[in-house]
Amino acid sequence: MNWHFPTIYDYLDQLQDAIYIQSRKLADLPEEEQTQELVAIQSAILDQAKGFSDEDMVRVAYAMTEDLYKAANRESVMLDNALYNYVQASAGTFFELLSQRGFVVHYLIDNTFDPTLEGMQRPLKLYDTWFRAAGFVYICPQHIAYQLMEKGGHDVTKSFDLLPRHMGTSREIANEIVGHCHKEQRHYVFLDTDWIPTSFDTSNSAVNQPYVTTIFRSEPPFPHSRSLVYCQDRDGRSLVDGLRTG
Repeated sequence: MNWHFPTIYDYLDQLQDAIYIQSRKLADLPEEEQTQELVAIQSAILDQAKGFSDEDMVRVAYAMTEDLYKAANRESVMLDNALYNYVQASAGTFFELLSQRGFVVHYLIDNTFDPTLEGMQRPLKLYDTWFRAAGFVYICPQHIAYQLMEKGGHDVTKSFDLLPRHMGTSREIANEIVGHCHKEQRHYVFLDTDWIPTSFDTSNSAVNQPYVTTIFRSEPPFPHSRSLVYCQDRDGRSLVDGLRTG
């Protein structure tokens, strides 16, 4: 297969449903051939990124991060090995390269979901695996509260309404994880499905640090929806001037 697409944006472009279409090509192959194709995808991503300026790296990081979230919210999501491996080979390879270049992405999401176990399926069960494939730490106070309930022996299917009782502790844990990510220069996604004014205070403390790409999304992840992005170099020069955020 030819994995050298016209631009690096084509590998995840959610307007073209790229992740799902390309991963289905892998799914149809025997396992040994899939491995070979994944290596080819990794090589293609690295070739595409050769010679990228700092501004180019931020633009691609922004686009890929947004496309990942939008793809995770398409009407039907099937996270099988082929899709997981495609995300890892494409997005995962780029974000590893981004780390090597000294950049880090903090993706802050203030989006609401139906406060039921069914309505929260993606924040509680899908996003962690999804973003991990791309090299992100997934942080969500509601997800942490859900895990605390499970560890406490609660049958979450019958006592989901108890989840708010754990939010104080889970928000503290979330902020601790954010702090560790800052120290270790880890990419992370921080989703709060019940945003409060202090939700992103710890994350916001790093906004003006060099090469920290902070993306803030409050609009739902629909096509052409908008978000804010910030990033500057060591001289305080913005690396996102002229970058469209829709």
